Amino acid sequence: MHKVSQQSAFLTISWRREVYTGEIKCRSGQPRSVRIENHIAAVRECLEHSPRKSTRCSSQETGLSRSSVMRIMYQDLHLLPHKILVLQLYTDVNEA
Repeated sequence: MHKVSQQSAFLTISWRREVYTGEIKCRSGQPRSVRIENHIAAVRECLEHSPRKSTRCSSQETGLSRSSVMRIMYQDLHLLPHKILVLQLYTDVNEA
């Protein structure tokens, strides 16, 4: 027969109670501080100033990581970051 410690039983019961009742206690650890109003405003201002700027340049200007800038653009500003393509029109002049 397998012995279960009192602490293991308590943790399992409290975890199940938390999952099934929807009670979520405060998580330990450092809270995310990237998506705060100051950073969102900085990214918005950077993109309003020059909307054709890449996320890499925006991240260097704001001092945030590239992934943080992309996360703010997508989740907070509802923008879809994409690469701007420049295409050349194909005409008869291009053949010569």
